[in-house]
Amino acid sequence: MPAEGDVQTLHEVTQLPIAACQRILSAHNNNLQAALEAVLSNAGADGDLSATSSSLSSQPSVPRHGSNGLRRRTTAAAASSASSATAAAASSSSSTGAASTAETGRQHQPSSAQLTSSTASSASSRGSPATTPTAVDRTWRGLLFSFLFDATFNVLECILSFFGTLVPGLDLLALLPRRRHQRSFVEMLPDLARGAPAPAFADADFDTVKREANRQCKLLLVYLHAPRHADADSFVHDTLCAPDVVAYLNETFVLWGCNAETTLGRRLSRNMQAATFPFVGVLLPKSGTPKLVAAIQGALDAATFLAQLRGVCERVEPLLVVERTEREQRMQTQRLREEQDQAYQESLRKDRERQRLKEEEERRAREEEEAAQRAQLEEQQRKQEEEEKRKETKTQLPPEPQEDEERILVAIKLPDGSRVKRHFRPSEQVKVMYDFVFSHHDQVTGAFTLYTMRPRRPLSDKDARVADFCPNNAPTMFTCHLDDA
Repeated sequence: MPAEGDVQTLHEVTQLPIAACQRILSAHNNNLQAALEAVLSNAGADGDLSATSSSLSSQPSVPRHGSNGLRRRTTAAAASSASSATAAAASSSSSTGAASTAETGRQHQPSSAQLTSSTASSASSRGSPATTPTAVDRTWRGLLFSFLFDATFNVLECILSFFGTLVPGLDLLALLPRRRHQRSFVEMLPDLARGAPAPAFADADFDTVKREANRQCKLLLVYLHAPRHADADSFVHDTLCAPDVVAYLNETFVLWGCNAETTLGRRLSRNMQAATFPFVGVLLPKSGTPKLVAAIQGALDAATFLAQLRGVCERVEPLLVVERTEREQRMQTQRLREEQDQAYQESLRKDRERQRLKEEEERRAREEEEAAQRAQLEEQQRKQEEEEKRKETKTQLPPEPQEDEERILVAIKLPDGSRVKRHFRPSEQVKVMYDFVFSHHDQVTGAFTLYTMRPRRPLSDKDARVADFCPNNAPTMFTCHLDDA
């Protein structure tokens, strides 16, 4: 049975169908070098595939996953002469020649004349080399240019990726043109599904998907897709997109796919120790780094793949139960703590409100007391000033006229109903009457006004003479009224 890596390498170099490459290797005793020489020596007279054969003749073996450089270095001549090379290789096998020719005919549909001509060309050119120095030089120049381009591009990718990690949210890799095989898996999924319902792979970065799986407490399924692997496309269409598999995946897992040829894909391949592709990893969500609990590798049919997934889930379910239980306990503890904190804050708020009201009441009482003291002090000061003014006014009051002098008897009714009498000179001003009332009676405080009896009119002109309000200098009665009463 030919090795899978040898079949894949021969398929990528010659662009022949997988089945034909298997039969060619079987015909040459699973010797990749002999099979390549047989195919390339019968590719035609242009010399390109012969040059490729010469470059391969110096390699003792081809690794299973080490043919990426060879894939990029395949020339256009290998693809154009694939039909004739298939016929030549098929003629070298006596037991499986007819089956190989039939398989090749289904893929390339060559005519009978082409098959006959190719067989004859193979027989005539098997022992003679077809490589020319010009073709070899052209091939090596192409290989060198491809190597330098890929190396430069990869170095630039690494530099931009490093500087992109220094600034969160800055994607410097978007400045580079993206190569075809570096598309994200979500972008490739519609083409790979070929119209069939596909699993709901998350279109988000890996950290976001990990947080979502941890939030839902569900297993995280990571699919690493190798675009240039022989079984990758068929695995997606035939296995992942099978109806039973799609329903089970969407119900049980948080799904995320990644292109294994991107920088992140290569890192995940190393971390999860992917030995072959297709690769499916099942991770147990954790608050920190998820734990890889199962790895399903290789191209499996839908039934086998689904059975292995169910076995993984049955094995991991106790861990999920423990995780859910611990999470529920943490949530209950957190809710209890939040309720206690809320009750404490409410109690603290009420205490602060009571303290505020108490302080407000004390402040208001203190202000009222201070205002009363201030008013009392002001009243005392006013009375003292008024007493001093009354004494001063009394000293300045002119003496009462004697009996032998011309005088008028004036009676004044005070606010409390009592009466006071005094003689005034007719020529004295009304102001003297005001000073007399103010200086001799404590109940007359502040502003006051004297009025005549009949008719009632105020003595507002204090510069007027007393005789003006006492007709014929006869005794006269006046009343005293406080202005603020």
